[in-house]
Amino acid sequence: MEKIKAGIEITRWPNCIMAAFAVIVGSLASGFYYNPQIFNLIIGFLAAFLTAASGNVINDIMDYDIDAINAPERAIPSGRFTQKAATIEAITLMTIGVCIIFFTLNIYMIIIITTGSVLIVLYSIKLKRMGFIGNVTIGILTSYCLMLGGAGQSTLLNWFPLIIAFWPALIAFIMNIGREITKGIDDIIGDKAENVKTLPVLIGAKKSAYLVVMIMILTLILSPFPYMLGYFNTIYLLITVFIVDVMIVYNIISILRDNSSENCHKLKKIQKFAMFIGLISFLLGSIKLPF
Repeated sequence: MEKIKAGIEITRWPNCIMAAFAVIVGSLASGFYYNPQIFNLIIGFLAAFLTAASGNVINDIMDYDIDAINAPERAIPSGRFTQKAATIEAITLMTIGVCIIFFTLNIYMIIIITTGSVLIVLYSIKLKRMGFIGNVTIGILTSYCLMLGGAGQSTLLNWFPLIIAFWPALIAFIMNIGREITKGIDDIIGDKAENVKTLPVLIGAKKSAYLVVMIMILTLILSPFPYMLGYFNTIYLLITVFIVDVMIVYNIISILRDNSSENCHKLKKIQKFAMFIGLISFLLGSIKLPF
């Protein structure tokens, strides 16, 4: 029972649910209300969940030495789950996630999941240790979840739903890069010990914090555009301006005042919550309103 519990824990299933939820948001925002592609949505949800889970397991396998310093309580470094069992789990999850997407016969969904799966493996093996390139990769993978929802509403000749999904995907992409750099500042001690060339290790916590601030400011600038273009309603704008943007401003002020590992550990959680609220704003913002 303890091994099963550890096997579930290592997938970081709450993050997987968030990735799968992003598929729902991307789908609803891209015309699901008018032309519901239910089968594509279900398959996209499952594929995103399974491939994200596989990626988390692969990441823990590759980061065993680092986690022994930064997070010794995790399943593998604590000895509750073996690397062999984790490898079998990762391969199984990834194989199922990739195979089921072909049942949709949707070329856009197939491309997103297959390329995303390759990026997941490359990230864990190599790209994570390549500083800013690794941060950008995570941003791409996050945006892929929203694009997958839009892809499910698209056909070979009608890819307008993908254009609508592009906006939440773009904002998620940029915001995730900022969060990944914040996480890098939080993990800087363990990364230095293992000679992992993350951006904070290469340029220092202070310069990395300034980069996070610039990225967050860019997010603030882009946030009203989906409303201004007419893709999302007033609810989206209100939630974004009065909740999400307020949290972003708080992050900017806080990291400028204190770029310590301890503060960044707190801020990365706030950023994650802001991203979740952002998904909610896109979800509610896709409903047709009389105003």
